[in-house]
Amino acid sequence: MTQTDMQKRIQNQVDQTLDAFDAKVPPPTDPWFFDRLTNTITHESLDSKPDLDNIIMGILRPGMLAGLLALNVLLMVWVFKPADVSSTGRTTYIESLSTEYGLNFSDAYLLGDNGE
Repeated sequence: MTQTDMQKRIQNQVDQTLDAFDAKVPPPTDPWFFDRLTNTITHESLDSKPDLDNIIMGILRPGMLAGLLALNVLLMVWVFKPADVSSTGRTTYIESLSTEYGLNFSDAYLLGDNGE
């Protein structure tokens, strides 16, 4: 079959399809068309009913999201909590030296950042 024969055959099918839109008598249909159509509609309506897994996940998903968000906020507050200045290692060390060696405030001041 040559290319021109193929083009003529395709053009003929296109013309028949376009002429079918203008015809007063509808083209013949498959005898099982309506049965297949109703069967498809029935199965789609049965498949669209929600099952137990979809209902449970619909309820649990927002709860899990809220729980993760709350956990994230708590961890951020715990990690970024400002440190107490009096409990730092340097202050504790200076206080420990001043009490152990009987240093007064001015001697402890010399042990600070300026005296090193």
